[in-house]
Amino acid sequence: MKMKSGTMVIILLLVIFGGILLAEQLGLWVTQNDQISSGGNSGQGREVVLVPDPSEIRGSTTFASLLESFPIDQSVLYAAFMIPETMDPALLRSGDLESLFEETSIEIGNESMKIFIALYMGLDIELEATGFPQAAVDLILKKQPELDDAIRSYLEENTVDARPLENPEIEVEDHEAEAEENSLELIQISGSTLFGDLLEMGLTVEGLEDLFGEAYPGDQVRVKDYIESLGLEYSTVKKSIEALTGEE
Repeated sequence: MKMKSGTMVIILLLVIFGGILLAEQLGLWVTQNDQISSGGNSGQGREVVLVPDPSEIRGSTTFASLLESFPIDQSVLYAAFMIPETMDPALLRSGDLESLFEETSIEIGNESMKIFIALYMGLDIELEATGFPQAAVDLILKKQPELDDAIRSYLEENTVDARPLENPEIEVEDHEAEAEENSLELIQISGSTLFGDLLEMGLTVEGLEDLFGEAYPGDQVRVKDYIESLGLEYSTVKKSIEALTGEE
């Protein structure tokens, strides 16, 4: 019995795509969207980024916020930048690194914090000229022993002789006021919050797309509904979103 060419094409397509669907159900076929990113909680067989992009860390971001947003111990951050344990992480900001050390050949500051966290966690980030204490470099190399030669050379070139000031000048009162303002802003993120509200709080479409690994769903979509549609825990993702709403 002869078949028409059109019929043969249809049968062939059914066999191919039917096989793919079956393999996907059995876990043998992985599409690009099934592996969005590593380091996040999984939902419905997918992994979604729940860690903010380190390059988005602002100078006003407190150490407490960093510790809540990234899986890094306080002892690691403090050791990396030679910070006394008596300093309150809720009052110490990333930008304060500029005020903690004697003058160095390359300034230690917020950029140093961004890149340290990224490299320590094995995340990609654009490498800028910024200073690192030797302690920070040692921690990165210990945590990520497989770093390539280019990054190792970068760290070597940007390692500075960091000497902490005995009495660094940090404007604690201003920090307390900013912490209060930020806490009031975070309360606004609730079950009724829309994605459009997040944009008004200072987040960007690009930042949200990076967070979820998906196209921006639209201003009128409720954040809670969207998170649950991905099979994720709302309270967990909410913390990651709140970590991005700090004030400049």
